[in-house]
Amino acid sequence: MFNSKISPSQIDLERYTHIMICYKCYKYEDHATYQCTSTTPRCSEYASHQHTHKQCNSPTKKCLNHNQQHRTLAATCPCRKQVIHQKNENQKFTRRRKNSIYLDIAKTAIQQMNQPTSTLTLSSNTHIKLAAPVIEAHIASLAKTESYGSILLKSLKRNFNRDTSFPDRDSQKIFKLFINPSPEPAPLATPKTNTGTTSTHHDMELELS
Repeated sequence: MFNSKISPSQIDLERYTHIMICYKCYKYEDHATYQCTSTTPRCSEYASHQHTHKQCNSPTKKCLNHNQQHRTLAATCPCRKQVIHQKNENQKFTRRRKNSIYLDIAKTAIQQMNQPTSTLTLSSNTHIKLAAPVIEAHIASLAKTESYGSILLKSLKRNFNRDTSFPDRDSQKIFKLFINPSPEPAPLATPKTNTGTTSTHHDMELELS
């Protein structure tokens, strides 16, 4: 008996579902006890409207909700089971709806990622218009105490009427990109041999042009 094994598939996880109960009129999922406006006493043991369960001396039990032979708050009460079942179904529907919304969002995001991105083509005039504020901000920042970024923001606002933001960057590096966007590679060193001697790999000197 003690050596027997139980498969996980044979175990049902008991889920607790909280339901709201008024302990004054004993209605389910309607209102809390402190919100109850009823002044009539009710007995949850025998369904009497003359006393509460504290004064009840009846040996038999009776439900207030559908008059069957059990306590009102009994776990086996069909009315209580129906309320719990309905609440569980509502929660399942809510979870399915949320999952469906998340799935739709994920599908939309994937579709947008797979869409080909459009290439922005700028005319020569637009290039000049964009380069001019950068160069102006660079030169102005050398002569003023104001930062390059703040000068550039004011220039863009003045010329394009656009509010934007830039991090503080080194204007020297940005300016060099405009002046020399693709620097030429450094020349390679060429070997030179000493005159009048037999040239070996030890005698070779490097001359930088």
